[in-house]
Amino acid sequence: MNNESTVVVLNKIGTSILCVIDLTEASKDALLAALDIASSTKSKLTVLYPYRLNQPRSVPDVTQWKKSIEIDATDSFSRMTNTMFSDSDVLWDFKPEVGFVDDRVEAYSEKHDVGVVVMSNQLARTSDGAFLETLEKLKCPLLIVPGKRIQEL
Repeated sequence: MNNESTVVVLNKIGTSILCVIDLTEASKDALLAALDIASSTKSKLTVLYPYRLNQPRSVPDVTQWKKSIEIDATDSFSRMTNTMFSDSDVLWDFKPEVGFVDDRVEAYSEKHDVGVVVMSNQLARTSDGAFLETLEKLKCPLLIVPGKRIQEL
């Protein structure tokens, strides 16, 4: 976040932070908030990028196509974060995964001890109604980070 922000510790020690992104500028704000929490609680940060695999009929090799999408996503993530992690001691990983946001969050949360899920307001709004059902299954807080507002002059 920034120096003027107050960090409220949401995460239990020993649990990880799951930040769900869509590679937009709003996701960058959510990632900064997640990094801030992970740093203050000395937690691992997992950045999850769920994407849809809507295959065009002209793709002969789905496996290769999926691999190229994940390479592009990893490159976009590197450009988006640039030096974000360079001054941080947070252990992190980036996971591009095929699927809907709700399914991927639920699957990850079932396999890992997640202390808090962080996502942008923009991504939360675009997630379908099934995400509300996933919220009921989560055993941790969900932090929705608002986007930056542009003030009219």
